[in-house]
Amino acid sequence: MEKIAVAPNVEEEDPEVRIERLLEVNHELAESLSKLSSFQRKVVRIKESGDIEHAVDQMEMLLDEAIEFTYARLYMIDSQGEMEIFREMCPDNLAVEQSMLDWAVKNSEPAIIPVENPDPADGIMSILLLPFAGATGTVALLVLWLDLDSSQFTQEQSTLLTMLAREAASIIETHRFREKIEQARAAMEDVVETVPHGIMALDGDGNVNLINSTIEIMLDIRRGDVLGNHFSKCLPRQVGSLLASLITQESQEEQEFVTDMRGVEEVFGLTVTPTRGTDEDDGAGHVVICRDLKLSREVAKLRELDAMKNDFLSLVSHELRTPLTSIMAYSETLLMEGMIDTEEERKEYLQIIYDEGARLSRLINDVLDLTKMEAGKLEYVYEDIQIEDVIGTAIGSSSSISNQKGVELITELAEGLPAVKADSDRIMQVLMNLLSNAIKFTKEGGSVTVRTAVTAAGEINSKQPMLLVSVTDTGIGIAPENLNRVFSKFEQIENIDHHSIGTGLGMPICKQIIEDGHAGNIWIESEVGKGTTVFFNLPLA
Repeated sequence: MEKIAVAPNVEEEDPEVRIERLLEVNHELAESLSKLSSFQRKVVRIKESGDIEHAVDQMEMLLDEAIEFTYARLYMIDSQGEMEIFREMCPDNLAVEQSMLDWAVKNSEPAIIPVENPDPADGIMSILLLPFAGATGTVALLVLWLDLDSSQFTQEQSTLLTMLAREAASIIETHRFREKIEQARAAMEDVVETVPHGIMALDGDGNVNLINSTIEIMLDIRRGDVLGNHFSKCLPRQVGSLLASLITQESQEEQEFVTDMRGVEEVFGLTVTPTRGTDEDDGAGHVVICRDLKLSREVAKLRELDAMKNDFLSLVSHELRTPLTSIMAYSETLLMEGMIDTEEERKEYLQIIYDEGARLSRLINDVLDLTKMEAGKLEYVYEDIQIEDVIGTAIGSSSSISNQKGVELITELAEGLPAVKADSDRIMQVLMNLLSNAIKFTKEGGSVTVRTAVTAAGEINSKQPMLLVSVTDTGIGIAPENLNRVFSKFEQIENIDHHSIGTGLGMPICKQIIEDGHAGNIWIESEVGKGTTVFFNLPLA
């Protein structure tokens, strides 16, 4: 929109001329507002695109309305900040310095840069850098080569481009979140399918919405025949009656039943656990576990497995279902036109989706890591490492969380420590878990201290020279009766306010890495109200 020059002495201006000029300005403003409104409606419709390719096609058409350009190149930026050309409409040899691209990524507004010594042959006078900034940062960068001088770039063009960039960023983030959701769902389904028990999930109305292949075989049913139907209409009569009884009685005790499967007697155990509903879904449902008891009649062994089974049920019913429900609900809201009124509300919804997706990813990774460890399939890469280097990296990675919590990180490392043969990535995983727990349970103003030492044979829980590492916090501490539970799978001994933060798998994984993977030891000393110290040691060569 062109600037209107105003005479210095307005009072001397002829009234008719002034009115005419004001009418002209008003007309220009009305046209500009109409253009912005029309452009915004078109931008919002890009959300209907089925994929990013189609969305970019529509963005290109809208870009032509916003500004005339000679060449264009679109970079996509991943979560690690790596740039990759996604689409270009320019010669291959047309380039922009990487430092300029990096600078543009850090900014949220369009920037136009004059070309030094422009070539009259191509007519390129300036370069426009347009970052697509979303809730998770800059997700893309558009570079435009223009045949106009930077002084000719108007506020209206800047507004249109900023509007397009923000909506494009939202669309790209939404598509990426969808991909993460699908990956998380697929990973969850893989976990459920690998469980050696039959699993069935019922919604609040008793309709079957999930089964695994194991229960198909156990009950001689087919997935296509039961999904979406009420359990009483699609399960064998004996199983349906027993299931209805357990739900009515709200009993979580395992009940046995015997079936004649193709002339062979089969003995199964059926357990029903209620799931916790959220405000966004239709209410609580149930998770059903069916176990083959014929080959494991020893009661003692079955009771040992019960604890693991109940904890896993809790994980499936709460830790997986609740985040997925939230992700789907907030995603649907973002995709519905007119539901989001402000940029702050959109960012809040995207942040919730991101946090819930990250929570699912952590949970699934923990489950898969522990599964590989127990199956002896986790590979270790041993090399000579300096423990102080690993500790330094872990401290640096944890500093943002500690600063946000107001907890001081302290290191007291012995000098001249020898190298140890270990898998640095797995030791880093242990340290990050210990630091995360220590920070989480330490109040603002407290501290977490990492110490190292070398112990001789026979000292401090070892029969040979060892490298000793400890992580000490000034937090809430652990009661003596709970110390043995820390390394149990799916156990969480913190108070209920922290339940949603962890999965109860971190410390068992640390124990596996240190003791099974590195022939060391890990143990805890704690006092309620004064803090906790976690020790682990590694053999010296």
